[in-house]
Amino acid sequence: MTNADRPSLRIAVFGEAHALWPVAAALWANLPPHAALTLVEQPARDDGPCALTLPCNSAFHQRLNIDVEALAGAAGARFGLGIDLQGWQGEDSQFFAAPSGTLPKINDIELHHIMLRAAIERGEPASLAYLLRPFRFAARAAMAGKFAFPPDDRESPLQLLGPTIQVDRARYGDFFEAFVRDAERLRSTPASVDCEPEGAISTVTLESGDAVAADLYIDVSGTLSALMPGDGRPESSPLNGFPPFDRIARAFIEGGTRAGHGCTIAKALPGGVLVETPVGGGLVREYWHGSGADEAKAVAETMGAPFDTAPFAYTHCGTPWTGNCVRLGPASARLGPFHSADAILLQEQALDLVALLPASPAMTVEARTFNAKHHQIVRQLRDFVLLPFALNGRDEAVWTTIADAPAPDTLQLRLDQFRSRGRFVTFDREMFDHQSWIDLMIGFGFAPERYDPLAGALDMKRLPPVLKQMVDAFSRTIDAMPPEKDTAS
Repeated sequence: MTNADRPSLRIAVFGEAHALWPVAAALWANLPPHAALTLVEQPARDDGPCALTLPCNSAFHQRLNIDVEALAGAAGARFGLGIDLQGWQGEDSQFFAAPSGTLPKINDIELHHIMLRAAIERGEPASLAYLLRPFRFAARAAMAGKFAFPPDDRESPLQLLGPTIQVDRARYGDFFEAFVRDAERLRSTPASVDCEPEGAISTVTLESGDAVAADLYIDVSGTLSALMPGDGRPESSPLNGFPPFDRIARAFIEGGTRAGHGCTIAKALPGGVLVETPVGGGLVREYWHGSGADEAKAVAETMGAPFDTAPFAYTHCGTPWTGNCVRLGPASARLGPFHSADAILLQEQALDLVALLPASPAMTVEARTFNAKHHQIVRQLRDFVLLPFALNGRDEAVWTTIADAPAPDTLQLRLDQFRSRGRFVTFDREMFDHQSWIDLMIGFGFAPERYDPLAGALDMKRLPPVLKQMVDAFSRTIDAMPPEKDTAS
């Protein structure tokens, strides 16, 4: 073999199938010529079924040119328009969190400022969420049991939709296996790691006896990192601010159905959060709860079916790329099942990684860049996941403690600015549309104290026809939308 024929970059990826194959697909689609992939699929842990609710038009799907309708058919998935948050403000409360484009402005003034002025002038500032309800197009469509993809027509209200795909995690991962060709595939678990004096990995020996040598090692399960010597393994620390729910119980209900819409439901209960995700053939039920002995009976009653349970800890690795080893997904941080945060973390990291390849021999610049981006992703996901917890209105002790706990600085800044002026603070790498943040804050009773001064200059008597025209257009569009069952595979 001549030097020109040698692989310019040898990459080895280690992990369970559900995380391994999406990362491998991203690498295979974006690797430079002459790069070589070795994929080591580790046995899956038996901790029960897991479902994902992901944006159809995510950057990951777009980068890999994923046809989400083909994905739905192959993986037994179905489509939705967001997540129904039930019980977060009390037993009978309900709020549908729907990804949405920005609502139309009036005279370049955001609608929530106009409606806040109307609420204050009526002497009912607490009615802001009620006044905005007719304008929440995506949520209204979901609650009506309708579904559509946004069309090319920029004037259509359907442009406000942010469709999601609901899918079993294992089947979602398997879908990406077919994307990967010309790669060495092994099935085993890392048994030992040999490192160079400076800490770089030279060889990984598997339980099967195979030895894997590469220039870059990617760990998507944490197993590989755990075998590295202490001085070469970055420490993971607890991720503060999360609720004291440290176990997850999971069950699949074959043919399970429920009344109402077919979107994901996240229900706040006295002892935790129950997430129910309809997927092809049934319903995945995941209960995020505490580990106290008195929880056992409540968990069994909540699950209502045979279930598996596993411990969970919220962790964060400050330097996921060290030397020639990159840690992705659960090997770098664990943020829990809510909003499919762990899956989104893995996908965003995979895109960041391929953007940095081929890496320089020392990999120091690439590692520094990747680690900085990792902090941005974790911060964004953490704050969005924590938002409904921080604003919950339940009266059980565990929930009031969560609401009273200090929020992370970046989340607190967003809350303070919105409370004060109704303005949404943005940071680098915003991962969730700002309308979702605004809708949830107002829907959970977190209304601004004052409206935009520009809203005070509007002639409010001339607005009702304009607002009615907008609501009527939304209603006509929802009536014409097909039902969910016509688009789910």
